[in-house]
Amino acid sequence: MAKNKKKKNLRGSTFLLALCILFLAYISYVVIIQEMKSIELEKELASRRLEVERLQESVDRLEVELGQTKDLDYIEKLARERLKMVKPNELIYIIKEE
Repeated sequence: MAKNKKKKNLRGSTFLLALCILFLAYISYVVIIQEMKSIELEKELASRRLEVERLQESVDRLEVELGQTKDLDYIEKLARERLKMVKPNELIYIIKEE
């Protein structure tokens, strides 16, 4: 009868040990997966920050350009260059490049 109790205790201990090992393996797996996701999200965050920086520079450039639209000299320059407008009685010479 004593041998039977020792076998049951041994089986119970072995089962408990196996259960603990499985639990630790599962926890390790979850931690590794979470770490991989965290690294991926950090990379995406860095990418988004660069994109925000680039867009902010674009916004700043456009704000400067918007401020220039109130300047009459700038408006005249755009009208001449982009719209090919001329002043009254003004002649424009176009030189063709070879």
